[in-house]
Amino acid sequence: MVLTHIKAGGKERPFLFSYKAIRDLAKVDLSISDEMEVMSYLGFKYGAIKEGIEVDFNQEDVADWFEGDLPSFFEVVEVIKAMQPMLEKMQAPQNRQQRRSQKKTKA
Repeated sequence: MVLTHIKAGGKERPFLFSYKAIRDLAKVDLSISDEMEVMSYLGFKYGAIKEGIEVDFNQEDVADWFEGDLPSFFEVVEVIKAMQPMLEKMQAPQNRQQRRSQKKTKA
């Protein structure tokens, strides 16, 4: 995971989509939340934490930043897309565990 800086909300902000961000994402009910919005928030949150900066924003703030600045949103999307192979590897064991649980339930 690479810490990068993205201009959003009027200033340069650290962005880190880390293991902890992925772990938190797995806990979110995506049927009521936008996945990219949640991923963006978590990346900025863990970037701030990594650099020892106060997390003085919430998920709605991040959505507002992007509303006025689509290039920032697209930059975040590119960072997350670059991490997609790693995300898939991390999800693979979880998917195998789900299939095992389903087999046990059917048996």
